[in-house]
Amino acid sequence: MFDLGDGWKLMGDEEFRKNIGVLQDEVRGFLESKDLRIDYVVPILRSGAVPATYLANQLGIVKMAPIQLKLVKGENEPRVLLNSLSHLLIEKKNPVFLVVDGLNGRGKTAKKAVEIIRHDFPEAVIIFAVLAFRKSAGVPVYFFQQKSAYEIPEDEQLMFTWEVLEQQINHPDDLLENIYY
Repeated sequence: MFDLGDGWKLMGDEEFRKNIGVLQDEVRGFLESKDLRIDYVVPILRSGAVPATYLANQLGIVKMAPIQLKLVKGENEPRVLLNSLSHLLIEKKNPVFLVVDGLNGRGKTAKKAVEIIRHDFPEAVIIFAVLAFRKSAGVPVYFFQQKSAYEIPEDEQLMFTWEVLEQQINHPDDLLENIYY
């Protein structure tokens, strides 16, 4: 981790590759131990887009169904900006979804993503994978504890190399006029 000051840490490319590689091995091992095959990778946008794409490619999964959620400052529940799952053509009674997020800071977006999936697929198997988490966030679904998951201290903020610090501090998505098309 690189210290950016003011409580901000950066997970560099090398550390990302190491952590995502371990996470990939753990997901693969978990799937084999439970005799499961993932039907869709579900990135929680935006933080989960890069890790989900990497995992999907490494695990040979073609189908992705992103969910975009935004927790606006001052609001308690995340807003749903994109929910493509309701249109999926799945005939299985219990499809397997790998929900991927970069960070699980408070657990609210992860819980909302699970709620969206459960609405349309009540008997789905949902696996949650994340690169970094806060213990206080909790985990809303079946979760295997990744050795690679970085535990974020309560007084620390984490960002990845594909993010911009200025936008993390003064995030344009915090302005409501910037989150709807």
